[in-house]
Amino acid sequence: MKKIAILPILALAMGFAACDDVDLGTGIPVVNPELPAAGPDLVTVTPAADIPSVVNLAEYYERVENVPVAVVSAAEGWPEGYGFGANVEVSTTEDFATSVRVPAVALGENFYFEPAVLNEAIRETFTKNPVEITLYLRYNVSAVKGNENVVLGGPDKFYCPMQITVLPYPPYVIEPTYYFAWSADGIDWTVNNTSKFNHSDNNVYDDPSFSQVLNLSPAVVGSGVYWKIIPGSVLDNSDFSAAIGVVEADKAKAAGSLDAGSTQVPGFMTLSGGIEFKFNREKLTFEYKQAIPNIWMAGNGVNGTSWNNSQFAMVLWTEDYVNYAGYAHLYGAAEPAFKFSTINNWDGGFGVTDALEFTTNPETGVMTASGNANGGKDINVPAEGLYFIKLNYSTKAFNVTSIKTIGMIGDFNGWGSSLAMTPSADMLTWTVTVDLEQGQNWKFRMNDGWDINLGGVLESLTCFGNPANIVAAETGTYEVTLHLDTLPYTATLVKK
Repeated sequence: MKKIAILPILALAMGFAACDDVDLGTGIPVVNPELPAAGPDLVTVTPAADIPSVVNLAEYYERVENVPVAVVSAAEGWPEGYGFGANVEVSTTEDFATSVRVPAVALGENFYFEPAVLNEAIRETFTKNPVEITLYLRYNVSAVKGNENVVLGGPDKFYCPMQITVLPYPPYVIEPTYYFAWSADGIDWTVNNTSKFNHSDNNVYDDPSFSQVLNLSPAVVGSGVYWKIIPGSVLDNSDFSAAIGVVEADKAKAAGSLDAGSTQVPGFMTLSGGIEFKFNREKLTFEYKQAIPNIWMAGNGVNGTSWNNSQFAMVLWTEDYVNYAGYAHLYGAAEPAFKFSTINNWDGGFGVTDALEFTTNPETGVMTASGNANGGKDINVPAEGLYFIKLNYSTKAFNVTSIKTIGMIGDFNGWGSSLAMTPSADMLTWTVTVDLEQGQNWKFRMNDGWDINLGGVLESLTCFGNPANIVAAETGTYEVTLHLDTLPYTATLVKK
């Protein structure tokens, strides 16, 4: 990718200044120039008369032409034998708050942009989206003679503030929609075996990443399926010949390089169930991994279910398909037991090899234990209660923490101690009455500490990372209810 050469500027307050051994970006070293005195007002810069209403950079590039932007003329007293040079400050705002210096091509009294250089400056500094963009320009002008290149008036002296409208061009085409396609034999492809990728609200050139969570049943995958990425325009024509495949070396890998050319081959995947698939159209890379949306649990008693229920409890959820967490009310025995499962039956069940060893905080009574769910034995906890469980599905490492208290804390009480909430009989809903003012920040926290807390938005509370504060929408007295019986977790505020 081209890099833009930014011309250094020589300070010149009144007249010309000299500098030894300075490369001004032109390839011409400055060697002790002795220039006659001349002021910066000796030149006038005006917009070029032949600037089109929209400068289509692709057309100029294809014609091997430079883009005309300005004309410079010298007043009486211009040093004999000196030509002109220019460095253009380019911005998308009139105040030049964000700008880039782009060298101009000087031919006689005319200043031009090289289309490829201006195009790269736009892509690197402002946007990669190839749509019309308004640019504000202003010029540093220099006097050039042989190996001498000196800026008039210093780096802050600008001429001819102006604006132009430019249509940049992409070095490659990114379509707005793409589809994942699979085939049993890598030969027969059909629109029925496709699934659309998701994309952010940003334009696809500034954000060339696409992703989705596939759901391919074991019956569909069998011993493996072939896959390709299909542009939306291709799918509309049911023409799979212009698909994007992979390089031969990465055919059976879960991450690697894509190939949009003639040497591509289909990828080959053996995963089934939930699969998170991502690809970057600019970098031509892909990656996929098992994507289990939730971890289920069964036990003596887990959130209203038991060993004898055909319906397991959906307890743990995730934001990255690696780290899972959730709250479970465990009961039904002196030392309640449970197991994990990736699906809502025992086909995906797993437990421990060794029993957990709990430690108890003598001050709070909070019990904690860590283990590894790499076996088939039940996982026991010391007593009935509400527990917060975290599981790394990749390593199967997990930990269990008993929840003794849940409370609210925030601006309303100076972020001091938690305002205790009252649990329901099943310990999955917690309530409290509180006075809030509009704009106040607050959170839920467990065991009067910050190791476990909930934040974000009321409709979808999160426990991962450092959750954002919840913000009060209106002033009032509220009955606040925290719901741990739904995924994602939610909270409701009822004004009293």
